[in-house]
Amino acid sequence: MSEETLAQHFLKHSEIIANDYYFVLKSLDKKPLANFESGKNNQLFYYDNSEKIYYRIAIKVTKYNEIFVKSVVKGDNLIKEIKNKQRTLQES
Repeated sequence: MSEETLAQHFLKHSEIIANDYYFVLKSLDKKPLANFESGKNNQLFYYDNSEKIYYRIAIKVTKYNEIFVKSVVKGDNLIKEIKNKQRTLQES
């Protein structure tokens, strides 16, 4: 994330701290708990065992296969979001 993106992100998601961004960096190399694709944008879901919290990481993949983190959200309620998205996909 660029400095500008981090500043904008902090205004919307002030609950995200430096440790959360570190978790994101470590996680992107691992298989996500869930991955919902929409064109070049993906929403990846991870679970942090040490903190007992879910993360949703929105990324964009460029035509050169560069990955940009667009947003990071954390919370216990994200498991409901995963299940709802999976249910919606199964119904379509």
